[in-house]
Amino acid sequence: MSTDKQSFSRRSRVQIARCLIVAGMAGIGLSACGGSSSSSSTSSAAAHATRPTHLLNTKRVATAIEQSILSERQLHSKVTCPKAVLQQKGHTFTCLAETGARNKRVKTVFTVYQRSDSGKVNYASPK
Repeated sequence: MSTDKQSFSRRSRVQIARCLIVAGMAGIGLSACGGSSSSSSTSSAAAHATRPTHLLNTKRVATAIEQSILSERQLHSKVTCPKAVLQQKGHTFTCLAETGARNKRVKTVFTVYQRSDSGKVNYASPK
């Protein structure tokens, strides 16, 4: 009986060892897949790093245009710019300035050019 117990325990150890080897190999295969996926997400993250992720403070741009209109034309105005503009060098967008009394509003379009990635802009109107 003792030989049966010894052979049984030896057989059990061999089976356990085989299971561990198979499980280990499966783990290596899974980690290789994970590495591949991780690598592609890293390159994806690198691609996102080159894209702008900050929004330009367009309220500040609108205020600057209002101040320019006041100092150059002595007119009070209300300027509206798009809310979500990516902060990116070379990007252009438009803002709308309204001046005058309620019954006679004058609307002027300002073209805003972003001259840097840090939010510096130039703006101009055709009038």
